[in-house]
Amino acid sequence: MYIHPNMLRKQNRLVAGHRGMKSCYPENTLLSFEKAIELGVDMLEMDLNVSKDGELVVMHDLIVDRTTDGTGAIRSLTLNELKRLNAGVKMAPEFTGLQIPTFDEFCQLVGQHPHLLLNVEIKDKTEECTKKAIRTLNRYNLIPMCVFTCFDADILRLIYQKYDLPTQGFPGFKMQHFEYGLKGTLSYMSAV
Repeated sequence: MYIHPNMLRKQNRLVAGHRGMKSCYPENTLLSFEKAIELGVDMLEMDLNVSKDGELVVMHDLIVDRTTDGTGAIRSLTLNELKRLNAGVKMAPEFTGLQIPTFDEFCQLVGQHPHLLLNVEIKDKTEECTKKAIRTLNRYNLIPMCVFTCFDADILRLIYQKYDLPTQGFPGFKMQHFEYGLKGTLSYMSAV
């Protein structure tokens, strides 16, 4: 496993932009990520889901209702349908017109900033989402910058065992399929 030098910094903290700079800009939009980068974050955290037609999109919830002007499950909408949604208007009128980014668009943005670390959260807790995410990150040479997060211990085990990549999980009571014990879920998590 490759460890990026930024992960070994002597300071005690890394500053991460959670869903970009979501306190000031619509979460998980390219604008939110750009503003977090401008602010000088060390890491970006983002969430991945899969559209009806199998495209990776950057969005926290499994449904579009909370953050867009649409309704329904991401898995029930095609990429074209998702792109037509307004991902900024619910935060403030001045953000009208922002779109849900594809994971490719996100990778193109962060690829311009080789110092950035990435916290890739698999929200669509499937092997399909995981495999496509890793394939995309490989295509952009971003794998060395990543830690993978999921609330499903089975997905973390897959990432650790099949791909030998660093994983981050949560306390057992917050995770699905968490196994306690020395050989359980904690044995394949790099961070909690």
